Amino acid sequence: MSARNVSLPDELIALVNQKAIKQKRSFSSVVVEALQRQFKHQLAKSKTAA
Repeated sequence: MSARNVSLPDELIALVNQKAIKQKRSFSSVVVEALQRQFKHQLAKSKTAA
């Protein structure tokens, strides 16, 4: 599954850019890491609720 168009608030883009620059990483790698963390958190949350 892939997203074609995603809208992010300017504040979030700025924070991700800052983190990417600070860690000398690409914008997309920081976004992917955050999404993976969120997905794992939601998955764990849904398992405990079931």
